[in-house]
Amino acid sequence: MGELNNIVIVTGVSASGKDYLLDHALSDQSAETQPTSLFPFGTMIHQRMKNYYPGKYDDPHGLQRAPTEALKEVASGLVEEIVAAEGLRIVNTHVAYLQGESVVIDPFAGIKMRPRDYVVVTADPAEIAKRRITDTRKNRIREETSAIEIHQRIGLAAVNAIADVIGSRVTVINNNPGPLAANLALMRTALHGIDTAPAQDGF
Repeated sequence: MGELNNIVIVTGVSASGKDYLLDHALSDQSAETQPTSLFPFGTMIHQRMKNYYPGKYDDPHGLQRAPTEALKEVASGLVEEIVAAEGLRIVNTHVAYLQGESVVIDPFAGIKMRPRDYVVVTADPAEIAKRRITDTRKNRIREETSAIEIHQRIGLAAVNAIADVIGSRVTVINNNPGPLAANLALMRTALHGIDTAPAQDGF
């Protein structure tokens, strides 16, 4: 099956709370047991596309119109950098993402990076829909709750399929309001293999 890399892929639909959990889990320096690098995969691809094609992809949603081959080339280069890096590499990305009104599965990054762990952050579809409306920091795509549920199910199924093929572990964190301490403990355990005292604030 091949050796896995010291990489953790964190994924989940927009407004599932993966960024929030990840930021809080990494803010506790006592949990750092080795050199750790965070790779916000989509943000890094967007920045590189902006650099390569000035003025064309200033809007991140504009990447949906970018040529597939150009995106693959940029993503391939980034994957190679992540695999070549040392220490723990945490990749924040979308395994399943929206392209127009379709949900597209991209197994490429996972298969090439061969992560030791996947962390899938989910939440109640109605809660996700509410977060997308109330979170003014980001321009989030709006979906009906039924579409969000399907999107989440497809993403989780894709992760399980990829992980089964390459031998990665999968942790699912149901990130509804309330059990933040438990969810942070799950995130820290998946990232570092240890448990630490989590923060107590929530959404």
